Amino acid sequence: MTNYLNQSDYDLFFKIHKNILLFTNKISKISKKFKKLDDWGEYTNFMNDACRLRNHLFDNKNLIDQFTKENPANLNQEELEITKNWKKAITGNFIILKHLKKHSIFLHNESNQIYAIIGLMQPIEEIAPKECLPVLVGTALIPFQGKIVYDGVLSGGNVIGNNYRREFNEKYMNDKKAKKIIERI
Repeated sequence: MTNYLNQSDYDLFFKIHKNILLFTNKISKISKKFKKLDDWGEYTNFMNDACRLRNHLFDNKNLIDQFTKENPANLNQEELEITKNWKKAITGNFIILKHLKKHSIFLHNESNQIYAIIGLMQPIEEIAPKECLPVLVGTALIPFQGKIVYDGVLSGGNVIGNNYRREFNEKYMNDKKAKKIIERI
């Protein structure tokens, strides 16, 4: 087991992700530049638009229902079921605590719950090296194929001081012992 998606799951994730963000933009008109799928990642400040669209989508989860009902991307039934499950996504600020062999450990700032997250096309450690941990990031955690992934956008990146590191490690160890680390949402 790797700590990031295999190529076919990666392709499937982004097929859904790109289409639902494009749909969100057509409804919300957040980005003037993201008009078609080919625009994905092809212009300056695209990541800012992707972050704003992601936040709008998950703040308005009824858009997921609307997307799956209208099905503008002509997704098959399995892909629509995966998309419907995205209503369980958790957004906000997270502290990346550590990287393990199977996943990275994220602590949700609001709920104080710990999640086991895998990367999309590479290990999360390549984006947030262990030397920088713990680090505060904004993102969305999305259920996908029996795992939890992040949406590909990590905003922020504020490094947290050593004083908190002990507290976070203690929280992690207690949750690990109590089997409270969430691997599926």
